[in-house]
Amino acid sequence: MALTHGEADVVLGIAVSGIPFATTMAEFLEDMAGIDASLAIFHPNKHRKDQDKTDDGGTISTNFGTVEGKRIVVVDDVTTSGDTIKDVIKVVKDHGGNPIVVTVLIDKS
Repeated sequence: MALTHGEADVVLGIAVSGIPFATTMAEFLEDMAGIDASLAIFHPNKHRKDQDKTDDGGTISTNFGTVEGKRIVVVDDVTTSGDTIKDVIKVVKDHGGNPIVVTVLIDKS
């Protein structure tokens, strides 16, 4: 998969429903394009049971891949206002990552 801003190093899925889409995309990149893209997961604060009132937007679970110094594809299933996507981009940049593209299945805005 050729992207305008280079090949992706990490595919980051937004929990919960963006994870299967991100997993499929990471597998496609490896199988069809020969790109070894890791998988990372973003957990928005709004999905936490213990929602704190911090402004961090959420956390990145890097059990499979880190974002620092990497080119990131952000993946979600649905977007309505774009607030979660904005949070993800901020958190990725705060962690030293470079978000190069955002993709969603459905745009409800």
